[in-house]
Amino acid sequence: MLDLTPNNREVAALILLGASALFALSKRDVRSALLGVLRALLRWRLCFSLAGLAAWTALLAWLGSRVGLWDGGLAKETLIWFVTSAVVLLFNRGDASAKPRYFRSRLLAVLSIAVVLEVLLDLYVFSIPIELVLQLVLGAAALLAATADLNPEHRR
Repeated sequence: MLDLTPNNREVAALILLGASALFALSKRDVRSALLGVLRALLRWRLCFSLAGLAAWTALLAWLGSRVGLWDGGLAKETLIWFVTSAVVLLFNRGDASAKPRYFRSRLLAVLSIAVVLEVLLDLYVFSIPIELVLQLVLGAAALLAATADLNPEHRR
């Protein structure tokens, strides 16, 4: 049975994403840039790649269900993984051939403290107000770390 019911953490994330989208769409330059993004998303190569990734994910889910490794209760997590990790990795696939030790760096990123923190936070889901505050604080910390990574003098 498919379970797509969001928990409080996912509801808080959707609230923050919606608020961010409304804020961004209130800016004229963002609205005009959105047309270019939509045109780029509708190119046949990108649509074909996304359809292939979706078909591959569906095939793996089906095969996993046949051998007892996947069931409908994992549908929400699979969808979240697809929209976040899988699509991002698809868009970054050019980096795999261009950057030395790309897969090693991806593996280290997966094993980083952020993932450990995420796993620990997923052990218990808080109420929506607490989730909103936590996500704002962790989001600000992530943006700060990403900004520091852009400047070579701030990299560790």
